[in-house]
Amino acid sequence: MRLIQKPGRGNNSKEAGVTLALVVVALVVLLAIAALSIDVVTLYVARAEAQRAADAAALAAAKALVDRGVTADPANATLQTNAQSFATIRAQATATQHSIAGQPVNNSEVTVNYAAWAGTSRFGVNPTAQVTVLRTGLPTFFSRIWSSAASTVTATAVAEAYNPSGANSVTVGTQPSIAVKCVKPWLLPNIDPDGKPGATLFSPGDGSITRPGIVTVPGEIGQPIRLNATLPGTNPTTSGNDLSFYPTDFPAPISPSGPQCWDSGGSRYRQDIETCNPEPVACGDKIKLETGPIATSDTIAGVQCLTNASAVGNDQGQDVLDTSDSRIKFRAGTASPLLPNGVNAGDEISTTGSLVTVPVYDSGAGVAPANPVTVIGFLQLFVDQVDGLGRVHTHLINVSGCGTTAGKPIVAGSVSSVPVRLIRNSN
Repeated sequence: MRLIQKPGRGNNSKEAGVTLALVVVALVVLLAIAALSIDVVTLYVARAEAQRAADAAALAAAKALVDRGVTADPANATLQTNAQSFATIRAQATATQHSIAGQPVNNSEVTVNYAAWAGTSRFGVNPTAQVTVLRTGLPTFFSRIWSSAASTVTATAVAEAYNPSGANSVTVGTQPSIAVKCVKPWLLPNIDPDGKPGATLFSPGDGSITRPGIVTVPGEIGQPIRLNATLPGTNPTTSGNDLSFYPTDFPAPISPSGPQCWDSGGSRYRQDIETCNPEPVACGDKIKLETGPIATSDTIAGVQCLTNASAVGNDQGQDVLDTSDSRIKFRAGTASPLLPNGVNAGDEISTTGSLVTVPVYDSGAGVAPANPVTVIGFLQLFVDQVDGLGRVHTHLINVSGCGTTAGKPIVAGSVSSVPVRLIRNSN
């Protein structure tokens, strides 16, 4: 008789112990992977938040350079230094409105650089602003098990203020043209009212600025220009700082934005002064001129609405251009819409409804414009006031000549004739 031995339980116990150990190890690995995934996602989100802060800050810095007229006078060291100082303040103020990992960005975490980048010298015609946002000591949850080093994220963005004036002289090939929204219906001839007889604001050939510099140099930026209405068929005139303008027959604003005093029943000419007409005007566009007389009252009412002035003349509540030194500064008036938002009258401000853009057509002194006319550039003006005769008193802030630009235009997203755009970030 043969005895058959049944399998003992000893082997099963050993196998069960090995399986349990494998399961425990697998669970530890899975938990570690899950933990690291949480930290990776946390850092990824923080990195995206830093990039958004850098992008916004770079655009704000480039816009500040534009509003301080630096693109029209790139060789002026004083103007450039002052513009960069203001642009840095704007960049930091913009960045600190963002948060990274739930904590606001601090000024110390924002670095702004205006030097040449990528081996090129870009500040001359089209200045750039490079902003880097660095956040250290980010909170992590599980990666500390393997490393005690603090987590850091950094992001860099470069924004450019693109002024096509003379761009072909420093770059290769044809440059893109520009298009501007919110253009005011005051078409100007290519005449420098403060220059010699026959002097132009910019060259129709390459768009280069004829007399760069601030007026104390002398130059064009900061010079006063008083606009006087005239009609097609008459020659443009200039006397001292006076310059003829031709009212334009822009289409009526579609869903306009602007001051609450906008007169929906007023003339199209008045509406286009008071509001932002979203229809872009581009280099090379043909613009029709008003063929009938323009009521002086429309100019007066339109400018008062635009600038928040209560009456004709200076010191009627409108914002003020401070020309006490070579730095162009905007100061809030007593009727500024910014006052309820923590701004006091007299404070320096970065934006104002008194800053406008007007088109320049392809003729100069002594030549009556045809109808329609061709746009060859733009002027950015600060509107000081309108007088009782309907003359618009302004100061010149920036010049942008189209030159030999071509192709699909870059559309400026604001009233400036010098658009700003992100041209590189670290993504």
